[in-house]
Amino acid sequence: MQSIPVIETTMGCANRQIGVVFGLLLLVFGTGFSDWYADKALVSETPPEAFAAGAEDKGDPRVEAHLVIDHASVDSTGEFRAGVFFEIDPEWHIYWRNSGESGLSTEVTFDAEGVEFSALTWPAPEPYLDKAGIVATFGYSDTVLLWSDARVASAKGDIEVNASIDYLACKVECIPGSATLKRTVKVGATERGLDWELFEAASSEVAQSPGSQSIEVALNVAGGTETVLGSLSLVCSGCSLEVMAPVERFAFMPDEGRNVLWKTQQIKRSGPRSTIEMSGTPNPDGFEGSCDLGGVVWVRKDGKPLPLAIEQPLDCASIPELQAAGATEPSPDVKAELSTDGKAPANVPNLNLFYVLLLAFLGGMILNLMPCVFPVLAIKVFSFVKLAHETKSTVLAHSLAYTVGVVGSMLALASVVVGLKVAGTEVGWGFQFQEPLFIVALAAVLVLFALNLFGVFEVSLGIQARKSSEHTLRQSVGEGVLAVVLATPCSAPFLGTAVGFALSASYTTIFLIFGVLGLGLAFPFVVLTLMPGAARVLPKPGNWMVVFKQVLGFALLGTCIWLIWVLGQSVGVNGVTQLLIFLTVLGLGAWGFGQVQFKSGAVKWGVSLGLAALVVATGFVTLSFDSSVETQSATYDSSWEKWSHERVAEETQNGRVVFVDFTADWCITCKVNEGAVLAQPKVEAAFEKHQVVKLKGDWTKKDEEIRQVLESFGKGGVPLYLVYGPGIEEVKVLPEVLSQELVVSALDEAAGK
Repeated sequence: MQSIPVIETTMGCANRQIGVVFGLLLLVFGTGFSDWYADKALVSETPPEAFAAGAEDKGDPRVEAHLVIDHASVDSTGEFRAGVFFEIDPEWHIYWRNSGESGLSTEVTFDAEGVEFSALTWPAPEPYLDKAGIVATFGYSDTVLLWSDARVASAKGDIEVNASIDYLACKVECIPGSATLKRTVKVGATERGLDWELFEAASSEVAQSPGSQSIEVALNVAGGTETVLGSLSLVCSGCSLEVMAPVERFAFMPDEGRNVLWKTQQIKRSGPRSTIEMSGTPNPDGFEGSCDLGGVVWVRKDGKPLPLAIEQPLDCASIPELQAAGATEPSPDVKAELSTDGKAPANVPNLNLFYVLLLAFLGGMILNLMPCVFPVLAIKVFSFVKLAHETKSTVLAHSLAYTVGVVGSMLALASVVVGLKVAGTEVGWGFQFQEPLFIVALAAVLVLFALNLFGVFEVSLGIQARKSSEHTLRQSVGEGVLAVVLATPCSAPFLGTAVGFALSASYTTIFLIFGVLGLGLAFPFVVLTLMPGAARVLPKPGNWMVVFKQVLGFALLGTCIWLIWVLGQSVGVNGVTQLLIFLTVLGLGAWGFGQVQFKSGAVKWGVSLGLAALVVATGFVTLSFDSSVETQSATYDSSWEKWSHERVAEETQNGRVVFVDFTADWCITCKVNEGAVLAQPKVEAAFEKHQVVKLKGDWTKKDEEIRQVLESFGKGGVPLYLVYGPGIEEVKVLPEVLSQELVVSALDEAAGK
């Protein structure tokens, strides 16, 4: 390799599920794929079973893979090298074991009976940068050989080597590829094969140890304000040395699975010494093993490019920023002790049941003012207008139907909670939003609801009855159900305490508290509909209602956007793409149904069943999510640190003021508090003034430790805000809805000022 040019690309990554989905859709509409195979000579002729072409773009493969062996034959206890040689189209590339800030690492695994294979050997990667200059990735273009050393333990005959490969090829778009390759190695007298030279050439592309090149490496690390600062020095005696940095922030390309994530800040050169100044942050995925720094640096030694493999020890314990992040998981007894040191309450306070029921009713009423319920309130206003000229008994019937929908849904939610408790699983308020399939189901319902409001199709017993314009009782019940479903990601004053009490109480009490909470949620609308003359403030029914109905449809789609964002925070961008594909096909199905809805005979049923099958098949393929995918929560802010019992205990013992925010990306109340209060200059100035340690506990995904903390403070869900400090004897618990003055006052009190 004579140079390491920066190759600019526009990244757009997909996974195999997405490819399957697009394939399904194309097959539905009459388009199929065909496999493309061809023999292509390398150093030696590749047998058909050892060759595969993939990552097809417009019918043409962008990557060709060949299973190559450096020996034609080996003895029964000999050694050989097995590799996969990738030929990549111009302007396309595949990825290194650490793909960088995007992409997917290439995977190659070898298998053969009676043969042991070493870990994969990787040539030094090249850096790639997208056209916007934002996303940096590491990989290979043109050609690359990835291989393993093989040792024959016992061979009873010729050896059949199998190789499984998975890769992602990118240019402007990204296309996944995979294949299984086979090749036979004869057992007999050891004889080198024609591909021997291919392996020898590839060996020169592997990063070299600095010592073998007479280069000395030194690493100095110190704690910074928010990050770890590192200085990596390279010195070559008797030669010229220069760090090559086509992508400057990744002059040092870090290896995968490291505990500190490094980025280059500056490159300095003084005489024979080149220095890479870096900043590092603790890996948000958690610590495993040591803190050693490892990766690849490209240098120019005496004018020739040279990749260096950097491995430098790093002592986590010597740096406070890393010591806290790398702490091991304590036992439950230690956690309890730390909780006491952190001044957390020992148990839930004893509350009178009647008092808790009152809190539940008030909390339910206030929940109507939370942003989660706004779409439902708008729909209820529409319903209110339609009922304005009905008889009093009819209005009362619809009020009761709405109440039945709300209370019935709350009791159904209580049943789920009780069922999970019986099964040994503890949950909290809003727990269903931690399940991707619930978010999908809710988004699907809202999309259908919106399309119905737009007139795409009609529901015989819905907002627009087919044979009657009468507002049906079933709709009122449905509006009550929707109100509960949309209300659960919000919290309100009094609500957290009531739900927290319920979740730690008997099964009967759970049903009682959830039922009263539903009564509180329904109460304001029931009172409004029964008030004489209340409808007079609204315009008379007319054409404006058709327009208003369509506006409500857009409001529901706005809620869908939020749900899609919530899903993305849990399962990543590929999960969002899967959901969008499903919702698009669902919308197509609803539109198609609307076209034949009022027809009769075989046409209606044939088209309806075909569309239903398409929707079900698409859902079957798309609605399988990988919740283990690593995403950066939207609650992330570099000034906030990850919450832990140990961190709280450490900082409180040091006399620091600590502010803890337990939050979730699906919690709208949390988002409002963070944007309108915690991120405001007045509050940030107070944080700075008192040198507050800000800790964030993210409950977007299931986290049993956080759930236990919420329970210990008598809360059923997020948000939960805690303030510790030398000026207060016990932890101060702030209400669910914050104000700037409240937070500033609590910080002043905690600081003893």
